[in-house]
Amino acid sequence: MIKLKSKRLNRSSYILSIILSFIAFCVIGGMLSALVDGIFGIQRVDGDVNGFVLAPLAIVMYVYQYIAGIYRLHDLDTNGWFLLFIFVPLANLITIIYLLFVKSHKDQNKWGEVPQGVNIMWMDRFKKGKTLDV
Repeated sequence: MIKLKSKRLNRSSYILSIILSFIAFCVIGGMLSALVDGIFGIQRVDGDVNGFVLAPLAIVMYVYQYIAGIYRLHDLDTNGWFLLFIFVPLANLITIIYLLFVKSHKDQNKWGEVPQGVNIMWMDRFKKGKTLDV
């Protein structure tokens, strides 16, 4: 079982993480689609093949965005389990609005210190001396 670190993600970092993951999905997905077209000669209009190729990439993007949502809820001093409302119709809209527009909790909470500046999830892993724990 994967245990997530106790971490907080402020509003601007959350929005930037979501946007960058979507851009990365589009770029990598486009390259994979072109690669499938170039190697196998399958046209991009064949949705079955491209769907099969892009599905694992989409799953990775959704997991990344879900973890970002959990960290954002931690910043709002709320348990990450509330993100399950994202799967309930109409409640998902309220949850997304809550994640995007509510200001961060101003004090330290049980999930850590107040995040300073804009931090993108796991980008600090490339710094010298950091470990790769999730």
